Formats: sequence, structure tokens, C-alpha cells
Amino acid sequence: MILLPEPSPDAAPGPGMEALDLPRLHPPESSRGKLFDQWFLYHASRSGADPETIERLYRELVLTFKREGFQAESLVAGAFANDGFRTLEEGDVEEALVRFRQALLFDPHLGAARAGIARALGRTEGGFWEAWKWGLSSLAPLAGDLRGSARWGSNLLLVAWLSLSAVAALFVTLLALRHLPRWRHDLREHFSARRPSGLASLLAWGVVFAPALLWLGPVWLAAYWIVGLFPYARRSERLLAAGCLVAILLVQPGAAFLRGFASFWWDPRAEEILAIADGGYSRESVAALDRIRAEDPRSEDLEALLAQVYSDGGYSDEAYARYSGILETRPESAWVHNNLGNLFLRGQQSGAAIQQYHQAIGMDPALVEPYFNLHLAHLEQFQIQEAENLLRQAQELAPERVSRWVDQGKKHPWLAGVPLPIEIRVPTDRLLAAAFQRHRTEAETESGGLRAWWNGSVAAGGLGLVALLVLGRRCKRPRAERCNECGTVFCRNCQRDRFQGMCSACHHLVTGKDSLSSAYRAGKMNQIARFQARSQRLRRLLNLLLPGAGHTAGGRTVLGPILLLLGTVACVVVALRGSWIPPVAVPVRLPALPVLPFAGVAWLSAWALANLASRHSRD
Repeated sequence: MILLPEPSPDAAPGPGMEALDLPRLHPPESSRGKLFDQWFLYHASRSGADPETIERLYRELVLTFKREGFQAESLVAGAFANDGFRTLEEGDVEEALVRFRQALLFDPHLGAARAGIARALGRTEGGFWEAWKWGLSSLAPLAGDLRGSARWGSNLLLVAWLSLSAVAALFVTLLALRHLPRWRHDLREHFSARRPSGLASLLAWGVVFAPALLWLGPVWLAAYWIVGLFPYARRSERLLAAGCLVAILLVQPGAAFLRGFASFWWDPRAEEILAIADGGYSRESVAALDRIRAEDPRSEDLEALLAQVYSDGGYSDEAYARYSGILETRPESAWVHNNLGNLFLRGQQSGAAIQQYHQAIGMDPALVEPYFNLHLAHLEQFQIQEAENLLRQAQELAPERVSRWVDQGKKHPWLAGVPLPIEIRVPTDRLLAAAFQRHRTEAETESGGLRAWWNGSVAAGGLGLVALLVLGRRCKRPRAERCNECGTVFCRNCQRDRFQGMCSACHHLVTGKDSLSSAYRAGKMNQIARFQARSQRLRRLLNLLLPGAGHTAGGRTVLGPILLLLGTVACVVVALRGSWIPPVAVPVRLPALPVLPFAGVAWLSAWALANLASRHSRD
């Protein structure tokens, strides 16, 4: 249905429209009813159709609203919202705001309309904070929307996986930058006992980069460094190093899971199943469902969905045939008898409907829908006492749901106070489970099933964790220390006083117990100044390039990794802009979240905190 601009309340109807006596969907005091009637008449007057065709279309729409229990309000809201997006792209912000607010009149929980208002207000002067409020409110309906939640969940998983993998790699690099000289010193001391100094130094470098020399790849090198540097790290650094090994272990299985999860929601068959379940009857939906059923002819859920679609379209004979086919294979299905009773009740066959409802209750006494529908069937036969008893039984089982069903008849005048029979529809999670099972089977056939758990990264991470468990019990304090003043690596056995973290020369220089020559003192002070300046420049440069990297290299294992993660997430979000996991087909297209402002704020916050905080080392 093509949307035209909304007329003003004083707009005159088109030619021939005055003679139409169309039924009204709402009572005269309903603002939504007036809005829809006005919009429909305006559209009809501009379409050029004859009055008889317009009246027929309008009455068909009324029947659709009745059959759907007025669920078609969301379709009208979606049409208004789509027109709002089109108007917004044309540059008419005020008219787009009118369209989005009209959509909210029909469906107050439509997240796309709220997001559209946020986008429109963002283009107006002084509407920044209002746009933020509307944007946040647009995310609330996604909590109850399975497809929307899956779409955002897929993107969050993608960002988390990439960010944690990048942070793990950066942390291992910074850990090596901090403790690698001490490890190399111990290795060189070990090899220099029986070998020349040059050969011992060469062997020490060879041991440090052994995985790279053996062409094992960066994953094995990272796991190897974590295990080798583990004795030199502090307790907090050891915890983070173990977390990096877990990340290495799960990086490949996480990628396989994310690919399968995201591609499932990208699967056209899953999209079609969800669209058919939400869209009701149409020739296209029946043809698409027949094509999907041809791939899986034994799926009873797809057969039930087809019966449901035929029932929505008013094709009782086809729906009855499908439900009867399900009963041949699963005669104990109480929900099928309930839906068959609804078909009979709509066809004015109250006796047959009562029989079906009784069978449903006998098979599943805890099912509340047959009690309520049986109550309606007895009302149809003017058996008031039996109907009231059944209504009380239904209220005992599910009081909130029954109250909502009763209020349905009071809200809509065409029902004359009598609600519609409640149909037990095929649960969406069962349809998704069937689609996901088929998709997972195909994915496992294509990728080799558990092959994601049999690769180099899993082996490196697993062996690294085993090595850490062994080192955790037998780990001795390393002999090499690094002076915090001048950066010289020395053997701990050579410095036995209580001043930890200083070489002997710096210790004597600080305490002044031993007399040092002026030349030696000046040279040592110059060495300390150069080392401190070099360390400060390095940490400042790291923080400028990536917030938190300098603090992590300086030993701040709380502030550094937090800022590092925040900055990495911002970089990943910007890098993925335009490459998000696409959503499944929805009636109203959701606008893309403006990720650049959010990522920019996160990056600037992390950068400011990293560069304004103290850059001194933790040691």
C-alpha cells in the first residue's frame, strides 16, 4: 500500500467519496480511528479507484482487523514509519516527525518509529538531548523482540570477540616489553656457564623466539611467552596472563560459533520462516512455505505453520486438512484440537467446536485456551451458566491472560463485547529450532563439525594452561631483577639487602653509605636520567597511540587494561562500521545506530584518562 502525505483535518474528500458509507474501525471518540479513516479516505481519493472498489477494499481491511484481533495495527504503524523514513531521506524533518508520531499512535512500542524520531530530532537545533532520550527508548522494545535481540546480540558478540582478542595480543606484547629482559638475562646466565658470552647471548635469544624460529605462528609465540614470563610477573599480571591463554584457547571456537550464529540469522530460509509467522496469509507466504517444506517434508512445525497461515487467511478447508494430517501422526496434540475447534466456531458449528475443545481439555487439562474457547462456544449457544463456569476455570489457570482476552472484546466495538477465540500458534522458538538444526547440520557438514576445536590456537592455549598449572605449584622466584632506577638487569643473588628493585650501584647512590667517586656518581646519575626519560617517552607514546597501553606497560594492571579495552572497543566499532551483521527481514527497516559519535566519545574519554593520569610506573 503506497502512502501519501497526511491531509489536514479540514481536507476535502476526493470525488465520489461523500457517497461512501464505510464502516468505522473505531468509535467516533477514538483518535487512532479518526486518523486511520482519514488517511485511508485520502489515499483512496487520490488513487483514482471507483467507489465500489474502495468500499470493498475498506471492508476487507475491516475483516482483516477482526480476524487478526486488531493485531494489524502494527502493520499500519509500520506503513507510517516507513513513510517517515522516506520523508526524512527527502529532507523534510517536520513531516517525518509527524509520520513517526502517527506510527506511535497505532503501536506505541514500535522501536523503529522511536529511532526515527531520534534521527529526525538529531537534525534539528537544540534537539540533541531529546534525540538521545528517544534513541534510548527505541532500544527497549528489542528486549522482547527475538529477532532484534539476536541482531544486536550478534553484533555485540562480534565486537566483544574482536576486542578481547586484540586486547589479549596487546597485553602479551606489553608483558614481554616489561619482563623479557629479565627472562633473557636468566637464560644467558644459564648458558654462559660452559659457553662463550656471545654464544650464550645468541642461545638466549633463540630460546626466547623459539616458536618463531620453528614457524609455529604468532599464537604459539604468545602462549610460549606467557608461560616463559609467568614467573617474572606479579600476581595481578599472572591473572591477566592466564586470561589471555583462555582467550587464545577460545578464539577459534568463538569465531566458528559467531559465524554459525550470525549466518543463521542471515539464512534466507530462517528469515522467510519468521516473516511468514509474523505476516499472516498471502499467496507469496504460502508459496515460500511450500518451498521450505519441500526441503524438510517431515517437519510437523512447518506443517502447523502452514495450517496457521491458511487459518489466518480464512481458508478453513485447507487449514482443517493440515491440522487433520498432524493428528494422524500425533493424535495427542491438544493444541491442534483447540485450533480445529476455532475453525468450527468461526464456521458457526458450535457443537463440533465444543467436541474439539473437550478433547483438547482431556488431553491437556493445564491448557487454558480450550477452557476459554469452550466458554465462547457455550455463549454462542446461549448456555450462560456453563460459560461462566468455564470462564472461572480458565481464570484459575491463568488469570492475567484471561483478563487480557476478556478486555479484547470490550475494546473493539465490532466484537459486541465477545472476544475472539484464542488460537494456539506455533511458538517462534520451535520454528527457529527447526531452522537452526537444519542450518547447523549443513554447517557441520561443510566445516567438519568439531574441527574448530582441533587447531593450533586451541592446542597452544590448552598446553599453555597446563603449563601454568604446573608452574603455579613449582614456580620459583626468578634470579634476575631489573633496577627501577637505571633499568639495569642484575642477578638477585648479588643484591641481598632489603632494598628490592635496585641494583647495588643505585642502592649505594641513594643511601650514600659508601663513598663514590664524583665521575662514577655523575655517570650513574646520567644513566638514571636517560632511563627515566626514555621510559616516560615510551609510556607517553604508547598512551598516545592506544589509550591504556602505557599504563599497562608501566605495571598498572587495573587502569591500564580497562582503558586499553575501552579504546580497542572504540576502534573495533569504527572498523566494523558498514560491516555489521545484517538483521533479518522485518516489516519496518531499523535505522543504523550512529556508531561514530558513540565510538568517538569512548575513544576520547579513554584517551583523556590515559594521558591525564599519572604516567609513572607502578614499580
